[in-house]
Amino acid sequence: MARYCNTLMVLSRLSGPEGGFPVFSLPDAATAPLARLKMPTDNKIEESGMGAWDTAALAAIIAALVGALASWVTARHQAKTEFAKLEREYMLQHQSEQLVRRLLQRPKWEKRSFQAIQKHVGGFAPDELRQILIRAGAVRFALDDDPAREFWGLIERNEQALSGS
Repeated sequence: MARYCNTLMVLSRLSGPEGGFPVFSLPDAATAPLARLKMPTDNKIEESGMGAWDTAALAAIIAALVGALASWVTARHQAKTEFAKLEREYMLQHQSEQLVRRLLQRPKWEKRSFQAIQKHVGGFAPDELRQILIRAGAVRFALDDDPAREFWGLIERNEQALSGS
């Protein structure tokens, strides 16, 4: 084996006609063990008629499909999350409007002071509560003697007060 390695080292220092390694053949005794080994070949691809370019194109198409599927799954999850968030916000808004409407539908009061409504419907800034009142169908009234004090009532329950002003 040492003699074989030395021969290869000597041959590797020689340069061939085009600057590469020289063409040489090993004796049959040296190549006999290699001849018994069968090198794995990809005959299935050659038999099916697919070349290297076809295989690369198929791999690229599969990679593109997997990427598109992953992108679609991510976008769908994000859309579901966003929809759930909007649904929670809408439910809060809807429930607060319904609460204000029920409060103003009580037969005992046609109008309620803003402070009383604010006391019963907490957690909202004054301007935000005014927007909720308007969305619930309420209208604002001010007293003649104290315009800073405001009262709110449902428009359908205060038709006469609105036609008089």
